[in-house]
Amino acid sequence: MENSNDPRTEDSALREPWQPEVALRRMGGDKELLCSLVEYFMEDSPVLLRQLQELITTGDAEEASRVAHSLRGLCANFDADAAIRVAGHTEMACREGKFIDAATLLHSLNDEVRRLLPSLVSWQSENAA
Repeated sequence: MENSNDPRTEDSALREPWQPEVALRRMGGDKELLCSLVEYFMEDSPVLLRQLQELITTGDAEEASRVAHSLRGLCANFDADAAIRVAGHTEMACREGKFIDAATLLHSLNDEVRRLLPSLVSWQSENAA
């Protein structure tokens, strides 16, 4: 049975965590730009995830929803659909002050970022100039 607080679909774990071709097309085919975005993601996502954990724990709805929104935007650069979806649900839960739901969703968001990172790093190593 699927957890109602977990917006990931069962088959999302079977698919690639992001869409390199779509992301590259969005960047106008600029591999260097996409590689730079991978760097930013590797630097920023762990910091933002830690901040989000702290903000959920302290109950800061406004700042937590802003950080979740930033994470959603980072994931959107790569067409990482599952991560985008989870980050969006996390943002909404934070905005509504539903911190128990937000904490559960944050766990799923961490999982999605852990799935995404190795794939991004692999693509970057194959495509860096």
